[in-house]
Amino acid sequence: MQFGFQKNIALADVGWICVSGMGAANAARAAAALLHDGARRLISWGVAGALTAELKAGALILPEAVISSAGQEFAIDTAWRERLIRCLNDVTIAGGRLTESANVLSTTADKHALHARTSAIAVDMESAAVAAAAARAGIPFLAIRAILDEVDGRVPAAAINAVGERGNLDAVRLIRSLAANPRQLRDLIHLARGMRAAQATLKRVAALARSTL
Repeated sequence: MQFGFQKNIALADVGWICVSGMGAANAARAAAALLHDGARRLISWGVAGALTAELKAGALILPEAVISSAGQEFAIDTAWRERLIRCLNDVTIAGGRLTESANVLSTTADKHALHARTSAIAVDMESAAVAAAAARAGIPFLAIRAILDEVDGRVPAAAINAVGERGNLDAVRLIRSLAANPRQLRDLIHLARGMRAAQATLKRVAALARSTL
């Protein structure tokens, strides 16, 4: 597998999924591979960090715009987003703006600062790159993200350092980091709960809106 991502046929006859791993570079490469294979629309799918206190772990984000770290704003395909919302009529959805960060924001102060600068409600590391690829190709784009870490939650160094190229968790690195600093365990447990909540939300979206995706 090149570029650090894994591509699989998924969603029946609807399309492809590329598991890109973390970061804008991986996301851009995955989007380019999908476009090369004939994709006619792109979705950025995964987790995000909250930048406002109202968003709790597992909250669903369907942003109305995505902002790059350079300040460029990319539009969401409005009609596609509205069709998806109609499929999720019993799911609470947050709109607003989703912004990009080149690095994981590990502290509340970092999150507050980014919110003040961008007015975004959530942050991730991949959506802007996918949005840019869609814009260049002139095709529809949609972002679907579930909140992993809340604005007052800390992302411990053990979790950041243990994430591999494809976004997988390296258990050996995680254990070594925890052994060096056991105080991270509480934040790590909280983050794991957030991941379970985010995954449950994304699974529900996939089940309810399969044909729309």
